[in-house]
Amino acid sequence: MNIRRFSALALSAAFTAIAAPAAMAADLIISQPDPIPVTPQRTVPLVVQPTAAWGGMYAGISGAYTFGQLDENFSGTSIDTDGYGGVGFVGYNWQRSRWVFGAEADVGYTADEVTEQDVTIESGLDASLRARLGYALSDRFMIYGTVGGAYGAPTITTADGEVSEDMFGLTYGGGAEMKFGRRMFGRVEYRHVALEATDVAIGNNSYEFEQQNNKVMLGIGMHF
Repeated sequence: MNIRRFSALALSAAFTAIAAPAAMAADLIISQPDPIPVTPQRTVPLVVQPTAAWGGMYAGISGAYTFGQLDENFSGTSIDTDGYGGVGFVGYNWQRSRWVFGAEADVGYTADEVTEQDVTIESGLDASLRARLGYALSDRFMIYGTVGGAYGAPTITTADGEVSEDMFGLTYGGGAEMKFGRRMFGRVEYRHVALEATDVAIGNNSYEFEQQNNKVMLGIGMHF
């Protein structure tokens, strides 16, 4: 074999060795599909509604400051009254979304004794039975209004004797409650109490009394 022929064969083999991998790599290239366009999604704000944190039965106690007046209509006598006392309350709530409605009863006692123009008044026992409508600002804070029937039993003493008279009327007002935990809550409440004119017989004389009171209460309670 001459040198020229050997050189030609060597060059041909070298070219084949270099070109073969390149051809194989070209065969392996796979065309990629066009990317799928992605449509941006709208973010919907999450509205968190309060859970039914105010529903169910509850009970508690309040301290109360009561001020007002008792009027004797026949003589035109008006006696200012005020005193401190305590109140026990029990009720039941239903809740729909943020609205809370229910019923509540309370019984209280006011310790005061006022004497004016020979008439002595002791406020004594009082009670009420009321409807309530509230709005839950959150799971922990609620405001409400309340209205219903009221009862009072003042003891009235004149020169003719002494009598404890049952008086009935209307009470209305409102307040706010705040939860300290899952069950415990505190409240502040104001109510106006209007007891209707009542004829009272003391000894041989007859009187007509009516009473207007304002009650400011601060209490604590528990849900069951």
